[in-house]
Amino acid sequence: MAGGHGAIVLTGLAADSLAVAWIGNSQPLTQSVEIVATCPSVIGDGRYVVIKPGDADAIIAPEPVGLWAYDALRVAARQPRAGIDTEPEDTDHVLRLVHLDGSAGEPPPAVGAILTWRGQPVGKMGSSAQHYELGPIGLALVSADVPSGTTLAAGSTPVMVATD
Repeated sequence: MAGGHGAIVLTGLAADSLAVAWIGNSQPLTQSVEIVATCPSVIGDGRYVVIKPGDADAIIAPEPVGLWAYDALRVAARQPRAGIDTEPEDTDHVLRLVHLDGSAGEPPPAVGAILTWRGQPVGKMGSSAQHYELGPIGLALVSADVPSGTTLAAGSTPVMVATD
């Protein structure tokens, strides 16, 4: 059942016979939930559980959260989303966490927005999210020679490269 690198490999099952859920490590599961498989998550303080679809209601938290909250945890954990935060052939840039200026009430920079430093392009924006503690954050592919703490610009929006 378990594969390498924390992966779960399940074979011989119909596509609609299982459900995958992310739950917090401190969230209890009722005795009636049959866990088929589990693996740790690098996103937040949680884990993925594979269960039967009929058990999904038994693991819903009293105050469920949606994909925006999950995405904010994913961005904070610096976990890229394929096709949004990655460029397969790009070897000149590294994935960095960035803090966005949320004081202007403007929407975050769009995916693919060019980031500049000293008037020169040095990267581009990927995912962005509103984190419950960090505020507006994002992932960006940034030139490796841009130091942590540097303030870049995505159009008129200041974007600060987080410390590694």
